[in-house]
Formats: sequence, C-alpha cells, structure tokens
Amino acid sequence: MKLSYRARRAWHRVGIAALAIAVLAALMIFVWTVWLGRYVVYTRDGATLDFDSSAEMINGVVALEPPTQETVSVVYNEGEDAIDTGSEMTQLNGFFISAFDLTDNLATVQELADSIPNGSSVMIDVRSSYGYAYYSSTIAPVADSVNVTAVDALIASLKARNIYLIARLPAFQNYYYGLNNVPAGLAVDAGYLWMDDEGCYWLDPASSLAQNQLVQTVSELKSLGFREVVFSQFCFPSDMSSIVYNAEDRQAVLDAAAASLVSSCAGSTFTVSFQADVGELTIPEGRSRQYVANISAVNASRTAESSGFGEDAAIRLVFLSESNDSRYNAYSVLRAIDLIQFDNND
Repeated sequence: MKLSYRARRAWHRVGIAALAIAVLAALMIFVWTVWLGRYVVYTRDGATLDFDSSAEMINGVVALEPPTQETVSVVYNEGEDAIDTGSEMTQLNGFFISAFDLTDNLATVQELADSIPNGSSVMIDVRSSYGYAYYSSTIAPVADSVNVTAVDALIASLKARNIYLIARLPAFQNYYYGLNNVPAGLAVDAGYLWMDDEGCYWLDPASSLAQNQLVQTVSELKSLGFREVVFSQFCFPSDMSSIVYNAEDRQAVLDAAAASLVSSCAGSTFTVSFQADVGELTIPEGRSRQYVANISAVNASRTAESSGFGEDAAIRLVFLSESNDSRYNAYSVLRAIDLIQFDNND
C-alpha cells in the first residue's frame, strides 16, 4: 500500500515525537534512580527507602570480604582408633590398675599403659577404702600416698587414646565420709559408728546420704571421661553382731540400693556395675555388669553358667584375672596391668 506524501510526513513527525518521549523518559528514570539512591537503606531484611532521614546523615558501612575462619577438621571414625558410638554394651577385654599399682608402682604402670592397644578396656581404682581419692577430686580428699597429678595425666592419656575407662571404688566402706556424716553410718548400741579391722567405718546401704555421695562421685567420674563405674564393697560388713540394724532382709536392702544407683546413674553410654560373688547381689536390668575376682580359669565357664545372665554372660559377667589363661577369653576379662609384659614378648 502506497502512502501519500502528506501521510508519510505525518508518520515521520509521530516517530520523532515518540523517540523524543522515549529518550526523555529514559533520562528521567536515570535521574530519578540516581537521586533516589541517596534514600535507599540496606538492612538485614532487604533494601528500603527512607525519605525522612537526610542523605548526609546516613552513614554506610563499607562492605568487606569476611575474614578467613579456622577450618573445621573432618575426622573419619574408622580403623583401630574408631570410637564406639553405639549404646549397646559389648564384651570387655583389657587390664586393671589396682590401688597398689598407683601407690607403689605408678612409674611402671605409666610405661606399661603406653603399650595397651587403643580401644582396649582399662579399670582404675580411683578411691581407697578410707575415702581418699587417687585423682584430683572436688568432692573427696585426695590421698597423700599417690602422685595425684600423675594419675590425672594417666587418665587423660588413656582417654585420648580411645581407651574404655572404668573406675572402681568402694561403695560402703568409707572412713572419711562416715566420720563426717555419722547418720549415714552403721552404729553400735552405744551410738558411735562401728569400725572394722582396717579402721574403716561402713555406711548404711539404705541411707540416702550414702547413696547420694556415690551419685555425686559418678557424676564427677563421667566428667573425667570414665564410661563405667564398678562399686566394690557393695555389701554389709561380714560381722554384724555388734551393729544395730533394723532391716530384717539385708539382701533386699542391697538389691534396692543397686537398682536405685543404676536408675540414677546409668544411661545410654554409661554403665553402673558391681563387684560381688555370684549369688551375693541381684544385678539390676539395664546397663549393669557383675565383676568377679579369684575365679580360676577352669571354673570360668561354670561360673558364667551359674551367673543367671544366660546368653549375655559374655558381656555382663567380667572376670578379674591375675593370669593370661586363654580360657577366660570367651567372656569379658580384665587382667592385671603387669601381664601386658607377656603380650609384648609374644
């Protein structure tokens, strides 16, 4: 279609006007944006316009590249140093360090401890029957007969090597606590506390005071990295003839105390156990074991059968041995620390 000269002239004028309008609009938008930028305030919630504040009063902060933070180490929980993160109890195999080792043989023990394979189990006596701690404790006096600083270092070293740490302490034979908490002790007719041949007082297993101090001790041991506690002397004195005690069923008292401590202290990753001959104590259900000593290797299987643990005997019954006899190996066993010398000569 042909347009007349007049029509073409009209469209030409329209085009020029449209172009001028577009250029003017673009220029206005540019000027508006530049002018408006003075009032844009950037916050954590986004960009906002603030016409109430003078542009000269708005202080900005220069955006800087964030500083380099410390890198996070990635640890693969594999190999012989892997940490057991499971909640189930497993069969124990390792060594025990007695009070005698700490008081008279600590230097040798420190050397032998370096040879204990990573991931093994180690039980350490942490308190004497007089109530004195072999480590730096805030709830019990420390023993003068032990280099407490060295014991602290030994505990820390074993913990760092993924050793399964077990603490053993007398439960109810405690001179210091009985002396300072008379109502918690076992008394004679005259009213004073009964004392055994070792010069120690004994606590009443039914006493809330006696049980609470054990709970506090367990809490402290947990903070040091121990993953299990074993209560020895969890019994009444063998001679009760001069002691005034009202409970007729002392076995029931002990069983109730054991159940209470397991309920209060055991958890998904912490075990509360007892050292007692088979039949002397009812081991509570849950995360709890029974430790037995002075059982010859030839009687190991018979003892396991009579323990009442059934198929769980290999896990819940622990033999404390002064021998490397392999007949213990079908069960949980902790051997005297000095026996590791034989392993090194294999």
